[in-house]
Amino acid sequence: MIAKDVLWDIIKTGKLIAVGARLKASNQPERGNYDLLMKGITAFESFLIEGHFRIDDSILAGAKASYLAANILSENKSHLDKYAGQSIEDLDITNTDWNALNKLKRTPDAYFYWYKTLALLNLAK
Repeated sequence: MIAKDVLWDIIKTGKLIAVGARLKASNQPERGNYDLLMKGITAFESFLIEGHFRIDDSILAGAKASYLAANILSENKSHLDKYAGQSIEDLDITNTDWNALNKLKRTPDAYFYWYKTLALLNLAK
């Protein structure tokens, strides 16, 4: 497997964590992967010495990892933007392959990182 494949796997897995709950039909292949991810995320919390790592935490972590992966894929040489409470109101993902991520607008930090990820890859619009 080449490095680009690994980076795309990070992005696809992050997306699956973010939108996987919407996969209602158990016969969809992605549903099985989502269920395995959720089992792993739930089990991971028992290894923490303190604190929690819940689904919302994993969605944000997946968004940040995807942003970093997109930065590497795009060979972007500028700094990574950090969410600091800025408005996401005008940031819309219209690409039909990725617009399911718009539901994350209720989680502005995760949405910010996903928008930045897709913008780097020219996939937001």
